[in-house]
Amino acid sequence: MPYSETKVIIGGLAHIPVLIFIFNFIKNKFEARAQSTSIS
Repeated sequence: MPYSETKVIIGGLAHIPVLIFIFNFIKNKFEARAQSTSIS
């Protein structure tokens, strides 16, 4: 069954917060690693 354009757009928008969370999680991991290596 093909999805309507509205469902596709809503589904795409629903994934944006998930992608932002994953991006911030990875960014924080790299920042923590950079700070720990520069201190010692």
